[in-house]
Amino acid sequence: MLDRHAATLEALSEVTYVGADQGLAMTYYQAQLMIFFTGLTTFMHALALMRAAGVSPEEFLPFAQETFTQLGSDGPMGFAKIIATEVAAGVHPGEDNTMQMQAIGMGHVVETLEEAGLETTVPRAVHALFDRAVAEGRGDEGISTVIQSIRKP
Repeated sequence: MLDRHAATLEALSEVTYVGADQGLAMTYYQAQLMIFFTGLTTFMHALALMRAAGVSPEEFLPFAQETFTQLGSDGPMGFAKIIATEVAAGVHPGEDNTMQMQAIGMGHVVETLEEAGLETTVPRAVHALFDRAVAEGRGDEGISTVIQSIRKP
């Protein structure tokens, strides 16, 4: 089926075959939408916070672009690869980034947004998830340990 419609689909986006299960292609799409929507939402929170501090979106943009680039890189801030590797291996080393530390940091983010008079629904949800991982006894593990809380709602 993909071969029959590939030319049409390529006009919209790059086409990648992920297997015979058509539902799997939709799952890939939904997973990417989660990254897209939450990434853009947190970016907008960052823009609002910076605007409250007197920084224009254009002034902050290079910093955000660098953060997005670094998260997808192979470097020390390449957390997409780091977390995928840790989750695949079932290990969540916390030597450099304990979940306890991340939960405290996310709490500071929420407080900063509140002090700036901004909306906090999404950041509070992230903070709650981080706090839950700590409460479940994984405070000394790394940030990838959050996957365990996500898998057990």
